[in-house]
Amino acid sequence: MWNLSLKNRLRLTIIVLAAFIATAMSVVNIQSLAEAKFSDVADRAQVVAKQVESFLIERVTERTAALEERPTDIDQSIELWTAMVARDPEVPRMLEQTIASTSDALVEIWVADRAGQVLTSTNQARIGGLKPTLRSVSAWRDEGLWAMMREVVFGGLQDRVHEVQLGSGDTVAFQVGVVVSAALLRNSVLPQVNGLALLSGTAILLALLVAFIVSKIAIRPLEKVGGMLDRLTTEEPKPEEKTRAETAELAALESKLMVIGQQ
Repeated sequence: MWNLSLKNRLRLTIIVLAAFIATAMSVVNIQSLAEAKFSDVADRAQVVAKQVESFLIERVTERTAALEERPTDIDQSIELWTAMVARDPEVPRMLEQTIASTSDALVEIWVADRAGQVLTSTNQARIGGLKPTLRSVSAWRDEGLWAMMREVVFGGLQDRVHEVQLGSGDTVAFQVGVVVSAALLRNSVLPQVNGLALLSGTAILLALLVAFIVSKIAIRPLEKVGGMLDRLTTEEPKPEEKTRAETAELAALESKLMVIGQQ
């Protein structure tokens, strides 16, 4: 089955090489597209979290400055700020406006106290409960692009969250979370990946066709040489040729023996 002629071996080599190059370029293009989309969603989540953080700092600072009696220690200040954010109608309004103007893959923004209890959220059912336990967007990036692509294409993708804390250690006042929806991200990425995959498949087929045509043109001058080499390496002497050669050798040997006998 693998006893190919020189011409076919050269042609097969050209076609395989063209297919490999086209496939590699297609994979790189799909990888670049998916990586750009994932990075865009992650960057948007970070920007939104920073916007909410800045807004909260501004609101509590303004309202605290308007008080006649201000807190005397950090714990009292955090309790006061927590009550302010939980009762301030501008905070949920700002969250709703922000989520409506961002990427389709960002599905929720919540603000929790330092114990993790949600003070306000774009998801009303979340308010009063504990913040959701989700894997972070940064860990998603660390897992690698192909792991993310496998989850997006074949399913099993879970929502991720980007969290920031206002404060550090025991002085954390608030926690802000921006949730990335796995389903919305999949609906956003998969059509683009499928479209690019279709174009890549078409490009591979065209590359194979062009490689086949080019191989025929390029190998044509070598057909005679290849045929001669193939015959030399594969053909065996015919039986009658073997018989003639053996008869000639026997006659030569008998002639030499006769000469020796006469001497």
